[in-house]
Amino acid sequence: LVSLWQDAYGKEICEEILCAQNTPSAVTLRINTLKTDMETMEEALREESIPHHRSTLCKNGIVLEKSMPIHLIPGHSDGFFFIQDAAAQRAIDRLEIKVGEKVLDLCAAPGGKSFAAAMDMKDRGSILSLELHPQRLSLIKDGAEKLGIRSISAETNDSTSIRDEWRNAFDKVICDVPCSGFGVIAKKPDIRHKKKEDKDSLPALQLAILKAGAEALRPGGRILYSTCTLNPEENEKVVNAFLEEDPRFIRIGKEETLFPKGGENDGFYSDLLERRNDKN
Repeated sequence: LVSLWQDAYGKEICEEILCAQNTPSAVTLRINTLKTDMETMEEALREESIPHHRSTLCKNGIVLEKSMPIHLIPGHSDGFFFIQDAAAQRAIDRLEIKVGEKVLDLCAAPGGKSFAAAMDMKDRGSILSLELHPQRLSLIKDGAEKLGIRSISAETNDSTSIRDEWRNAFDKVICDVPCSGFGVIAKKPDIRHKKKEDKDSLPALQLAILKAGAEALRPGGRILYSTCTLNPEENEKVVNAFLEEDPRFIRIGKEETLFPKGGENDGFYSDLLERRNDKN
């Protein structure tokens, strides 16, 4: 990993990453704007003397400055928030999901990005959340119920392919692919011991999922590609390979690599693509 990060980002950034990966990670709340708001949630935290601050990365994130059991956080039983890292929240913010849109989440479980999308559209629209493993669908369904979300439907699907009825059907697609997880080592230290062959097989899978998501997008729609890794082979190289193969798509804005910052956010990559209108 040290060699990978030095080659990709330079020695100074590599040292910052290593320091962050050995620092306790942040607990960040994504405020459920269907039920409450930032000001109300902050007041509840102050009343319980829970140190916190607003995230500078995302619009609805509050970072807790000390770890604590989730059930002790005010509003937990009422579904006033769910746990989602600020970097992941920022990625969904970039997609700018609107009221009434039709959204596809390709690799959805445990459901955080689908939940954030539903809140951004004020639960007025539709979200199809796909998951490869049937036993994980309950995470999405139970989470949506607790948060008071009705716009989400969850189904089992291998997201390297899509059904014919989904082609050209969605305004926005969330493509948060399986990855090596090198941006979240602070939370999952066992990732350090991941086998090289497991990592090397991922880009082909990621590209296949991105291609499938692209087929589901209508002309003029946008697709978010994201990972929680700091491996260029799984990030910009996957997107660049896709763009070279499919001239219907263009990059919107700049790709974004967020390095982990102890107590603030995980390492994360996101890129936003748009399908050209057919007349172009």
